[in-house]
Amino acid sequence: MSETYSISDYSQKFGNIVFQFIYGNKTLEETLTEIDNLSRIYYISFEENSSTKSYAIITLIIIITLSLIILSLLYFINKEKTKDYFQYLSYDLWAIQIIGLVIILNSCLTSLGPITSTKCHFYIILLIIGFTFNLIPFLYKFIIEFPEKNSISEWIKRYKYLFLLFFIVIDMIFIILFSVNNSNVEMNIFNDGYNFKKCQFLSGYNLGIMIALLIYFSIIILAILFFSFIEWRYQTIIYDVRYNIWVIYIYLLFIFLLVMVDTIKIKDYKTYFLINNLVIIIFVVSSFISVYGYRLFLSCMGKNDENKINVRQSNNTVIKTNNSSDNDSSTNKLTSIYSKLINYHNTSNMSSNKLNTSNIINYTNNTNYTNNTNNTYYTN
Repeated sequence: MSETYSISDYSQKFGNIVFQFIYGNKTLEETLTEIDNLSRIYYISFEENSSTKSYAIITLIIIITLSLIILSLLYFINKEKTKDYFQYLSYDLWAIQIIGLVIILNSCLTSLGPITSTKCHFYIILLIIGFTFNLIPFLYKFIIEFPEKNSISEWIKRYKYLFLLFFIVIDMIFIILFSVNNSNVEMNIFNDGYNFKKCQFLSGYNLGIMIALLIYFSIIILAILFFSFIEWRYQTIIYDVRYNIWVIYIYLLFIFLLVMVDTIKIKDYKTYFLINNLVIIIFVVSSFISVYGYRLFLSCMGKNDENKINVRQSNNTVIKTNNSSDNDSSTNKLTSIYSKLINYHNTSNMSSNKLNTSNIINYTNNTNYTNNTNNTYYTN
């Protein structure tokens, strides 16, 4: 069966309604209304006589409008006035992120009309792909900007699309695992409410896959947080790193709220679908503002090069450290690793030759402390 519910629970609720009519104070009209509600499945509908038609129309308008606004960024990224503010990522990576946001936003469409197993599969597919498209460009950028030259960063930079394909393959594996089981629709039956179906991925077979999926995305998020700590003061991407952290916090809150909405027993189907869609829409809007909004705002406010935020590409700064502790004990090695991470965190890289003079002067004044370190810094 593709719908999970208890027949005995349904029978018990029907019996309670009849009992209240025979031995209680309920009228025949109230009883018939409750029996009708018990036998009906309610959903957000476009039908003319539906009380939820306005919900469906407003949701559709919001999704279409926001999708068009987000997709319009593909034009502004290459526009002369704004392109300097979008040099943090290449155009193709920006496009992937933008499409990812639109995919997540359009997952709300699966809540319109009758809830079916196919729609629930489509819902989880959109969320998985949307999350990946949004997170992986950040991870890619952090890895290739690692302050110490290494073969992994070089390989990933050289084979960017293979790196992206790796995560898409993992997504496909999760999607296939979810598609194996059709028991992803939960029936919610209430004595004093309207029965409705909802997608359920937190029980039975789906629960194990969902836990694995959450662990998978948690690893990606932790990796991004780790690299952001290392590159916190990286001069050419300093603002991007800190805004990206804000976006990651939004992601964590979004995942938590989605899980809470599915866990809490909400009796009213309108309230359930309204809350679920609002969580998704607010997440998309918040991510849009955090990643793109401030760049567009600064591009509109900027009057000259001195007013532009420093979001240009780095110049492949390399940090080479002394290997004087090769023969140290394991404790000293751990201490050395910790010291190196702290050193990365506290170090600003040399700025790109594209930066204006005032930025270079400001950078020089802020990095005098590096003269006291034992590290040697090189720029290509």
